[in-house]
Amino acid sequence: MLIEDSDADAGIIQEALAGWQHHCDVSRFRDGDEALTLLMDEDAPVPDVILLDLNMPKSDGLDVLRKIRNTPRLTYIPVGILTDLSLRTISAEPLLSAPHATSKNRAPTISFLAVYAKR
Repeated sequence: MLIEDSDADAGIIQEALAGWQHHCDVSRFRDGDEALTLLMDEDAPVPDVILLDLNMPKSDGLDVLRKIRNTPRLTYIPVGILTDLSLRTISAEPLLSAPHATSKNRAPTISFLAVYAKR
């Protein structure tokens, strides 16, 4: 799952994933609310991984991440962070907390994929 509002950034990510040797289906969502609608649907399939932009309209990436980490069926999904923000300005609390996970079955350590674009 790719949650990214920028068409340019989403295109770069999707192109990179298309060139990967393993086939993967990427569902793209343009804002946090759109993605949360699907993620919170108990009947919807759970993604294998989420690539999440932090700076988005409506629900921002940190709000989405908090909801993912506080929902038992989603807690274990690895989340990659996409941002053009300085990582020093981001609170680690929602990134590291997964109240429903134990040390044996929590999601893998979150990777930071910093996208520093000169705009």
